[in-house]
Amino acid sequence: MTPEQLEEARSLVIKGATYAEIAERMSLSPDAVQSHLSADGVLKERRRLRNDKIFEMLQEGKTTREISVVIGLTFAGTRNITSKMRKYAKQK
Repeated sequence: MTPEQLEEARSLVIKGATYAEIAERMSLSPDAVQSHLSADGVLKERRRLRNDKIFEMLQEGKTTREISVVIGLTFAGTRNITSKMRKYAKQK
């Protein structure tokens, strides 16, 4: 992946594109896209942005099911994240 492709992939990830969509656009495999983005730290940034949005929605009083629909995760995955956030918030 060229530096220009990596920069384009970064911006697409931040906008919410899937690996498959990015791979098709760049004529690469989804695994290659994930590998390059992971090495570049983009996946951690994407996860941080997602978790920030989840935390914001929790603060607004949204249910785990409502959050999972908006975020695009399974209910179980969202429940796992929100329970960790609630546990951490209680410790502070």
